[in-house]
Amino acid sequence: MKKIQIIISVICYVVFIALWCIIGIAGWFFITFGNDIIPGFVIPIMIVTAIVVVAYPLYSKLKYSKRAYVSILLTLAFCVTVATTYFVFEKYYSVFTYQKWHEDREHRYMMVNSLENKYKIDGMTGEEVIEILGEPENIAPGYNAANIPSQYMYEYYAGYKDNFRIDPMIYRIIFENGIAVRMECIES
Repeated sequence: MKKIQIIISVICYVVFIALWCIIGIAGWFFITFGNDIIPGFVIPIMIVTAIVVVAYPLYSKLKYSKRAYVSILLTLAFCVTVATTYFVFEKYYSVFTYQKWHEDREHRYMMVNSLENKYKIDGMTGEEVIEILGEPENIAPGYNAANIPSQYMYEYYAGYKDNFRIDPMIYRIIFENGIAVRMECIES
């Protein structure tokens, strides 16, 4: 009987490591080839396999009572739920959509990378930028890399990166001769 438990534990750990490797490669593939968000099935599968694979050998090896076993699983499930909720929240706001940009100004700074990957902002005209992002909060004189005045720059409020709400983030698009040449998301 003890030999069978050891074999099952080893098989569980091997399956666990294999699944994590396969899922990790799938996540890497989705991120590398332009998909900004890991598909929703990846993280829950990793978490469930971790709980199941770790829980069985612990239960068989340590001979916990059923009450202790259930409390361990409930604690793990709670931690997983909190971590998954945070992950989903972060990933949701890291993908740019027109609707999210206009409805949730406080999380715009999280969407900037996705925005720049989805649209090639540099090379666009001011009108094209306004079609995507809407009217800027501020149109100001701008400077190019050589600190020479350029025609103008659009500034969009992008939210607060920290919880202290000290320095708001500004997404700035600098135009020269009517064409966007540089973008930056900075604390003002």
